[in-house]
Amino acid sequence: MKEKIRSTIKHITTVGLLFIFLLGASRCAILLPNHYSDMDTEIYEWVKARMKVTEDYPRPEVKRVTQKELGQIANRNISKETYDRWIIELGEKEAAEHRQNMINGIRGAFVPENVTLYIANDVGTLVYRKGTIAHEYTHYLQQKSLGVVNLNSDPEGWEYFRREMEGAQIGEEYIKYICPKCDERGVIKEE
Repeated sequence: MKEKIRSTIKHITTVGLLFIFLLGASRCAILLPNHYSDMDTEIYEWVKARMKVTEDYPRPEVKRVTQKELGQIANRNISKETYDRWIIELGEKEAAEHRQNMINGIRGAFVPENVTLYIANDVGTLVYRKGTIAHEYTHYLQQKSLGVVNLNSDPEGWEYFRREMEGAQIGEEYIKYICPKCDERGVIKEE
């Protein structure tokens, strides 16, 4: 009888501890801040201040994916209009090479259709990836405050080029802001 009571108490204790552990783990998951969300919010606010954007646009979601997944996302989002333009400007062979180089080399992308930033989380240093997030937030805020660039309003691509250069500059400035000793790839320079 004592053995049965001991066994029952042990069983109740085990179940109770498991319940407490699971309850605690779920509460911790709820109470602990999402590190990425906090980091992303900090970057977003810095970019807004740097660009002098005063409108309160909602911060887009940031999804971290592999570089291969990001290349596939980018490939799906190259419009026929854009690709046809590359063919006109570069020729068919060079347009195909340009597309492939972009797919293989992309580090971040802002996809307006689902208002999401995609970041290759397996490329470069954490500092570099934060700079990439700043770059892509720049494109989001450009689109929100200045509108979408299209081929009819920007036939030579100057506005697109200007926006891309602003994104690159802000991304590099953010890297310098969080790591003054880093180069533009987020690697600490040897002295």
